[in-house]
Order: sequence, then structure tokens, then C-alpha cells
Amino acid sequence: MTTCRITLCLLFFFVAKPTWAQDLRFHAAGVLGLNMAQIDGDYSSGYRKPGVQAALRGVADFSKKTFLAIELSYSQQGAVSEPSALRYDRKIKGVEKFSIRLNYVEVPILFGFRSKKIDKYNFRHEWQFGLSIAQLMGKKISHQINFRDTEILTKYEPEFNNRILHGVIGYKMNLTPNWGLGIRHSSALTSLFDNPRATIQGERNYIYLRPFHVAALVYYTL
Repeated sequence: MTTCRITLCLLFFFVAKPTWAQDLRFHAAGVLGLNMAQIDGDYSSGYRKPGVQAALRGVADFSKKTFLAIELSYSQQGAVSEPSALRYDRKIKGVEKFSIRLNYVEVPILFGFRSKKIDKYNFRHEWQFGLSIAQLMGKKISHQINFRDTEILTKYEPEFNNRILHGVIGYKMNLTPNWGLGIRHSSALTSLFDNPRATIQGERNYIYLRPFHVAALVYYTL
């Protein structure tokens, strides 16, 4: 798989350290967190679909305050929707939520800078931004009733885009030299569907469905 090959090459770069990079400081980390996801453009709103995020992270310090981070991440995304009737009356029987689960392997490439020095090598705050390539590994649409979200997404499920590009922005607070907490927002820059204009012509709200998610993260630096 192309995404994994690229990631392995990048991670090998961090380990091998070419001659010209001997002056750079390299370190690795593990990341674990909770995603709250949605799909922008459907008939629901809010980050209501929970999921897991787990990653291996390599970091190269260009200076004490600037760095490049590359991750190999497993990320559960998707959305939860429900009929308007259920929103107003939770006691209605036989009307249930519609759910879509999207499982991705992602490769975030993030530039960052630090502030507020703790010791010789560590800083309290880190701001990160960059891009992430997400490869769709699996999807599941769950429903027990037939309303518009279900009809359209089920109809076009075979044409989901297998690769999504995200814009990423995040913040990390280092509690100790090893442990940190962070929050990250990822917004898809490409459509959920492979060819939205040709595939869903006339269903305007669904032309540019895009997955979004917010992640609360725990970092452990080796």
C-alpha cells in the first residue's frame, strides 16, 4: 500500500540519520487518544461520533524551537445522524440513529514550534500544523430505518474515496519531559466521494461531503 510504504521510508529516515542530518536531534513518541468526528454537508451536525486514535510519532528538531513530526496513525472517524422526529421526542419507538464508521490509516506530516522553556531540551507548549494523507481501510453504515442520509450514503457507498487529504492544526502541552496532552483538529480538503460532481449530480447537499474530527491526545516521548 502506497501510504504505508511512504511512512516506512520516512520512519527509516528518522532512524538511519543521513550524514547531513547528524546535527539534528531525533526522538520518537507514542500517541493515544479519542476522536470526536462528523461529516460536513449531511443533514446532521456536531462532533458526535467517537473513535480511537493511536499513532507512532517521529520528530526531528531543526532547532530548539522548531521541528518536523511524522506519524503513522490508526484513526476511527465517521458520523452519527438521526431523524428530526427523534430529536424532538426521544420516546418515539422504532426510530433509531443512523451511523457511519470510517477507519483510516493516516500519515500526518506536521511542522511545529515551541515556547516556554522547561529545561535544556524541553518546552511547555507546542503548536503544530500541516497535512495528513488518510487511506480508507474499512467502512460500515448502520441503520434500521430508511431516511435521506441512509438512502444516499448507502447508494453511493461503493464510490467512497479511498484516500483523503486533511489539513491539520494542533496544540500540545508537555507536562514532563516524557508525558504530554494535546488537542488536534483535522478537516478534509478533499471529498468523501471519488467523483462527487458526476456521481451525485442533483443532490447538492451531498456533493462535497467531507470528514472532520477533533482529537484529545496523550503523548509519551521515549
